[in-house]
Amino acid sequence: MRASATKQKIKESFIIACEQVGYRQVSIQQVAQLAQINRQTFYYHFKDKQSVLRYVYDQDALIYLHQEGLHIDNWEEQALKMLQALKRHATFYTTIIEEARDIFIADVFTLVEQHFSRLFHQVDVEGELSEKDIQFYSRFFSYGCCGILENWIRTEYQETPLEIAGQLFQLAKDVEFFCFRLYQQMKE
Repeated sequence: MRASATKQKIKESFIIACEQVGYRQVSIQQVAQLAQINRQTFYYHFKDKQSVLRYVYDQDALIYLHQEGLHIDNWEEQALKMLQALKRHATFYTTIIEEARDIFIADVFTLVEQHFSRLFHQVDVEGELSEKDIQFYSRFFSYGCCGILENWIRTEYQETPLEIAGQLFQLAKDVEFFCFRLYQQMKE
């Protein structure tokens, strides 16, 4: 089996194991058995179950937010793809939020904060915002996005991925619009 195929098999086995017994109860031995590999092969690819967890959500869902070309014009589409990926493995992500929330949310937060920071730098063509303001706004919106995401998972995905993505996109557009309006009023 090729290395990438083995990693994929470990990833799939890890998801199944977490859905069956929960993240805290999953052992490397269980994952290795499900993947039909030995423990040594597991450790060749991953350091521990936390590294597998990160690999799973990074490759499964967050991959859509890693793209350098992510910007305001395609943000809704990429967020939708991410949300659809999360919902495809709803039981897994519900388990992760319940048992490994801090790991997942911290990684999502870091990624989203980087994108918001880049976005604020892009829209601040006049250079009106200080770096401190950009960092604050980025953190603020990142906490909001992470809270929405966590609530969506905890409430068993009541809204569709399209509804959530649309609301996030509309929020971004509204903020952009009202900031521009405020800026115009200040210039008058």
